[in-house]
Amino acid sequence: MSEGFQEYEQLVHDEDKLALRLETYQEAISELLMLIHKRASNGLDIQTIEEIIMNIHSVELVIHTQLLKVKFEKSILSNEISKR
Repeated sequence: MSEGFQEYEQLVHDEDKLALRLETYQEAISELLMLIHKRASNGLDIQTIEEIIMNIHSVELVIHTQLLKVKFEKSILSNEISKR
């Protein structure tokens, strides 16, 4: 297999891994929102949960950026491979 195809395969792997990470972050946020729905008035500090959600969201944005970069690199490489 050529180096270009190996690099492309690695980018596909990276894309899949980042997509799974995003899904996991989104699930964590959803669970925290559900926790607020179920127990907000029962001894939870809403400000703390908001801080946790915002921190998770900040990391989620970084992962989105990484995913976009991988997709961009994959598109460029795909174009190069198709010209060979």
